[in-house]
Amino acid sequence: ETADIPERMQDAILATEDNRFFEHGAVDFRRLIGAVVSNLTSGFGSQGASTISQQLIKRTFLDDNKSVKRKVQEAYLAYKLEQNYDKESIFTMYVNRIYVIIIVGSDGTTSFQGSHSTAPSLSVYTVLTLAGAGKSLI
Repeated sequence: ETADIPERMQDAILATEDNRFFEHGAVDFRRLIGAVVSNLTSGFGSQGASTISQQLIKRTFLDDNKSVKRKVQEAYLAYKLEQNYDKESIFTMYVNRIYVIIIVGSDGTTSFQGSHSTAPSLSVYTVLTLAGAGKSLI
């Protein structure tokens, strides 16, 4: 459940990955246009525009190959995903897939967990560190 994810963590993930996730569809056309302009001026792959739905699809079903074909597949499958699941469910799947590898305990120890339901109240520093670490996994 999304409610089981600490609110700070939700906010940090959304700010880092896709701050308009709950407002746009499977593809964020505003970000896509910005990325296309950046890629034309700085080279293909210089900026991404993948939504959380697209990132979940990529990490679950596709490879890291930066190609137009893969991006089209990613967008199509993200569209299908959003037809079958609500945004909260997709966000929870995403967090479980990307971020719930490492949970830092309140005593400073790090453990590997399979569920975010045991996550303690995390400090702002820890949340930002985890959000940044997840970004590097995408």
